[in-house]
Amino acid sequence: MNVDLLNNKIIIIKDSMKNSLLRLISESKKLVNVKIITLSELKKKYYFDYDKETIFYVCNKYKVNNEIAKTYIDNLYYLKDIDEDKIQFLYELKNDLDSHSLLKYNSLFKSFLNDKEIILYDLKY
Repeated sequence: MNVDLLNNKIIIIKDSMKNSLLRLISESKKLVNVKIITLSELKKKYYFDYDKETIFYVCNKYKVNNEIAKTYIDNLYYLKDIDEDKIQFLYELKNDLDSHSLLKYNSLFKSFLNDKEIILYDLKY
């Protein structure tokens, strides 16, 4: 791989492949200005992130364990503007977390992406 092609780019990659790509770049022994972002990091930076306090709040309010609370919160990433009774709970949960400032938004990240060339590395969609 010609790492010079990666210079001044943002690469979005599967979580499992980040270390492999970093190793490949370091083996080239060339300096490149590249930002590598995994899909998980992209979700957290582009949409929102949460912490232990958010999980604790969901556990206490809905009387669920940590894993179920994380599942609820992780499903908030996939909400769309559709009106379905099946996902009304998730809309209410997101609004509740927003009203308590428990979801962490990164407003600068979207502006960081502007005017940058983005490469989807080994992603099929």
